[in-house]
Amino acid sequence: MDDKFVGHYVPQLSELVYDRNKNTNKYPYIKFKGFIVGNPEISDEFDKKGALDFAWGHAIISDENYYVAKKSCDFSNDDWSDTCYDAIIMMWEQYKDMDIYNGNLFGRLSASYDPCSLVSLYTRKYFNRKDVQKALHVNGPHVKWQECNYTMSGTTYNRSIFSVLPIYKKLINVGLKIWMYSGDVDARVPFLGTRYCVENLNLTLKSNWTNWYCDHQVAGKMVEYEGLTYLTVKGAGHSVPSDKPNESRALIHSYLTGQPLQTHK
Repeated sequence: MDDKFVGHYVPQLSELVYDRNKNTNKYPYIKFKGFIVGNPEISDEFDKKGALDFAWGHAIISDENYYVAKKSCDFSNDDWSDTCYDAIIMMWEQYKDMDIYNGNLFGRLSASYDPCSLVSLYTRKYFNRKDVQKALHVNGPHVKWQECNYTMSGTTYNRSIFSVLPIYKKLINVGLKIWMYSGDVDARVPFLGTRYCVENLNLTLKSNWTNWYCDHQVAGKMVEYEGLTYLTVKGAGHSVPSDKPNESRALIHSYLTGQPLQTHK
């Protein structure tokens, strides 16, 4: 499956299937062996760090923008400072003349840039201004506004999971076959963030970083760990099957059949 959200709902659904398979008196057994996800969001902390590093590494943002964000942003904490918000807003605004979902990111003007994609950053900053809260007749001490209220009526809302790394660790440890892949020019969920996530899993290396091939051409890079294979697809953006259909077919075929990908021309 290929979409940023699969990084969350696929492992969560997989965990549910695995857990219920242990209770066949109550649930029907599902023959489930693993899953493959493309361009997945896995951890807010590492994905945001990866997006920032990718933007700087590809000369999308200035050195000043990058260093201010690096200094002021703690991506492990959702409570960002105003300085951090300003820096991240500035980063995403640099993509406004590019199609961030297209594999040709660095040479194509966007016909569908949506300024509302930054709405959560703008609204959080705006509604936390003291003069705005005063105009809205917010009584009492300064109230922190956020788009998602995780505390409602004295109960804690815990449906949002900011990192599914523990679920990946659990499913890898029980022997499921798990693959991840990234388009190497995807700026929405850059490969850097996914690599930070994979590094955090602290898995045993089986086969080092190497080329894989399709139609006698380098199709990307791959690395194998105990329980996990990670691949990049050369020249693909956020939608790998659309950008590189032949390469996508090759890696999906390899995953399903167990036949190894070509590692030479």
